[in-house]
Amino acid sequence: MESMPDEEASRLAERAEAWSWLVDILGQMLIALLEALWRAMP
Repeated sequence: MESMPDEEASRLAERAEAWSWLVDILGQMLIALLEALWRAMP
């Protein structure tokens, strides 16, 4: 009994890769925004 076909496994891997890339970019943007706000504070 197969738990998951190779095609579905590779599709899930691609999706996970895309999500990690997206989270990485959003994280960098959030850090940059927080730094800008911190510097803008009097």
